[in-house]
Amino acid sequence: MIKDGLKPVAPWDEKGFKLQAGGIWTPASAQLWPEAPAIRRRETAGNYPGALAILKCVYEGLQVPFDTALKIEQRYFTEVLQTTEAFSMIRSLFISMQELGKGARRPKSQPKSELINMFGVVGAGFMGASIAYVTAAAGHQGHSIDRDKDAATNGKAHSESLVKDSIGKGRLTQDEATALLANINSVCGLQ
Repeated sequence: MIKDGLKPVAPWDEKGFKLQAGGIWTPASAQLWPEAPAIRRRETAGNYPGALAILKCVYEGLQVPFDTALKIEQRYFTEVLQTTEAFSMIRSLFISMQELGKGARRPKSQPKSELINMFGVVGAGFMGASIAYVTAAAGHQGHSIDRDKDAATNGKAHSESLVKDSIGKGRLTQDEATALLANINSVCGLQ
């Protein structure tokens, strides 16, 4: 790769490196930084301390030499890693996910429940049709109910388009697709 022109040195490690947009006090940055905290708050509702740490890290790191910026990043990373949120996310999203999928903490005396085998979704719009599709893909049968026949038909058509895409990508065979669509019954609420 180096023979093909890849530089072995990162751009920021080269002598004289400067940001394309300049520092945080440039006009280009003045467009970004005032709204960045509001976007973070809107997207995370303040529940992810890592998002705030990233903003602080970049903002502070752009004002100092690169080596100092790396120290700032290390300190914020260590701070975030010690939060309850990080512990919970690492535990649930990485360590326990496969175990939980296999029923790891299910009591031995409690058999796996098969109580839910049919579903009903009121509203066959985008969300209702997607819920019906996912539930049918899990092997359950049910009904997607909407106010009129056209809306119910559109909901079934949405599921059919999702199935068609899955067949095209090789995720489903034609037989699996037929079985999945057979699990969804779209009906008009006025029937």
